Amino acid sequence: LSFRIFSEFSKEYFFNSKTILFLKRISWFCIIYFIISIVLDFVLIRHFGAYAYSGFWFFILGMLLLFVVEFFKKGYELQADNDLTI
Repeated sequence: LSFRIFSEFSKEYFFNSKTILFLKRISWFCIIYFIISIVLDFVLIRHFGAYAYSGFWFFILGMLLLFVVEFFKKGYELQADNDLTI
C-alpha cells in the first residue's frame, strides 16, 4: 500500500482522482475495522477492551485520512481550474 501511495505522489499531477479514491478507500477500511473491533470486543468478553483499544488507533488514522482526502479534493479542484486557465 505504501508503494502505491508514494508512486501516486511522485507523478507530475500530484492531485488526481485515483489518489483521492485510494486514500478514501483506506480511510473507510480503517473506520470499518474499528467498528468490527468494537463488535468483537462485546462478543469476546474474555478480552474486554483489548480489541477496542487496538482498533481505536485505526479509527484515528481513518479520520485523519478523511481529513487529508478533503485537502486532496480541494487541490484537485484548484489544479483543474489552473489547467483550464492555461
